[in-house]
Amino acid sequence: MLHAEHAGDGLRIFNLEPGLVHTERMRLAHGAEYEEVAGSGTTPEVIGRVAAWLVTDSDAERWRGRTLHAQPFAAKQGWS
Repeated sequence: MLHAEHAGDGLRIFNLEPGLVHTERMRLAHGAEYEEVAGSGTTPEVIGRVAAWLVTDSDAERWRGRTLHAQPFAAKQGWS
């Protein structure tokens, strides 16, 4: 919606879908077996790297107004 309303204002708007992110808080709340039970996911650092790429790399322009699923994208880039 923001992209549709402000595309002409010079804003670069993306929708970043992080998927399941394993955080310290989740491990503390759910115990040592958390990742085994929760399944695949990634770290906040991987999502941060994708977010940084979106706002700094000119190749990210093709994702304006679209949803980027961070984990598959990071895997294709070799970041996870």
